Amino acid sequence: MKKVMLIPLDERPCNYNYANVMLEGNQDIELLMPPLSILGNKKEPANFEQLNEFILTNVGDCYGLILSIDMLLYGGIVPSRIHYFTQEELIERLNVIKQIKEINPNIIIYSFALIMRCPQYSSSDEEPDYYEDCGYSIFKYGELKHKIELGIATVSEIEQLNIHYEKCKEFYLDYVNRREINSDLNIEVVKLLKNGDLDFLVIPQDDSSPYGLIKKDQEKIFNQIQEMGLAESVLIYPGADEVGMVLTARIINHINNQKPRIYVEYGTEHGHLFVPMFEDREVYLSVEKQILSAGCIVCNDINQADGILMVNNPTLEMDDPNITHDFYQAIKDDKRDIKGFVLKAKKYINQGYKVSIADVSICNMGDIELVVEIAKENIYFDLAGYSGWNTSSNTLGTAITHLVININYGYTKALEKHLALRIFEDIGYCGHTRKYMCDNILPQLGLNYFNSGAIRGQVSEKVHEEIERRINEVMPAVTEKYAILDCYMPWHRMFEVALTVKKKIRGAI
Repeated sequence: MKKVMLIPLDERPCNYNYANVMLEGNQDIELLMPPLSILGNKKEPANFEQLNEFILTNVGDCYGLILSIDMLLYGGIVPSRIHYFTQEELIERLNVIKQIKEINPNIIIYSFALIMRCPQYSSSDEEPDYYEDCGYSIFKYGELKHKIELGIATVSEIEQLNIHYEKCKEFYLDYVNRREINSDLNIEVVKLLKNGDLDFLVIPQDDSSPYGLIKKDQEKIFNQIQEMGLAESVLIYPGADEVGMVLTARIINHINNQKPRIYVEYGTEHGHLFVPMFEDREVYLSVEKQILSAGCIVCNDINQADGILMVNNPTLEMDDPNITHDFYQAIKDDKRDIKGFVLKAKKYINQGYKVSIADVSICNMGDIELVVEIAKENIYFDLAGYSGWNTSSNTLGTAITHLVININYGYTKALEKHLALRIFEDIGYCGHTRKYMCDNILPQLGLNYFNSGAIRGQVSEKVHEEIERRINEVMPAVTEKYAILDCYMPWHRMFEVALTVKKKIRGAI
């Protein structure tokens, strides 16, 4: 058995638990992770000294290390957006990687370092406090400046520039200075790859857009990558919370000397061309990068494929149903054939193919129309993967990882358990319970979307009950076999939920 250390992006279940669940009971790989107690809590960063000690104490007999640079340097994804470290302090922290190589010269290190996001809305939930009042203007000012530099701004956009600057001028310098430090550190990480201290590097864009501060940081970093001759060695694409899983898939392929060939099929003729919300490119470009990142090959001949990734995509521009509640209707037009999509998946399964579904048709939830058809055909537990949570790239990476593990180890009990988890979370919670709670329960308790009260208590108990009730309606094949063992709200808000599921024994947990 080979030991692989995973230093996650943060302490949330998507980063800390998903890969563990998929590899539970695996006889080839032991996934070693730091204790949750040292990994911080949302805006509270991980304890660097304790994390450093954990890594250096345990890395000596590890075959591989999957390393979140944001966790190592800043203490997590949210702390990376609000810190006040100097560049010198952060470069000193990077020296841990050289110490790792001194302790274990043969270790394989796959790492990822995010390009900091710039949300297109005003909220301080995961950003500096001032983002509550002027976040949208910070984004818009950066976007308009970029368009003006490129000579593509309209007269109206040019007129808006000073309006947005006046709204954010007090804080703009603080914001861009932090971005500059973070992007400079990303370049330092690229240098480690160049020097051979890292074996593979992904630079994901944590939410993105075609113009603005994120795009300028991406260009700055990519120019340095090109100058170092590493354009083919570093992958830059939208994503964040799924990358630890994808790199886990990559190291599994490396251990087993595999390069699985993945055939990709979209739900509509031009489905590969839609640009997902919070991203800056057509979805097919991200699909290809994620497949490569997982250590696989895009295969254009289905007869040569080791697995099939089916992408359930929208036919119109993607939107977030938490913002635009009419979006369900927008995606139900005559260009979508969900029944045909599911029947094709069933045909492939019956032909012996491993089929994983990336459900990216709606942002931040799975597509209930799709899942109802899957339930009718009774093929859910025959799938080699399903995912439909958060952003398009989060979903893609999860579905690809599930498929890779299935290709390497078959339909394991752990993968079946993760399939159950995905339905409870992506359909039961994200697709129903979150909105139900916000509309019907939280107001009665004096709570709201950004304040769900205690981690465990009245809210989590009602969430638990409502998820199981909903899935029993739409996917009884899951509730017949699995139940939710534990449910809590990890960041005291409604965006995400933490679930532990357990297989039933003769109808009982």
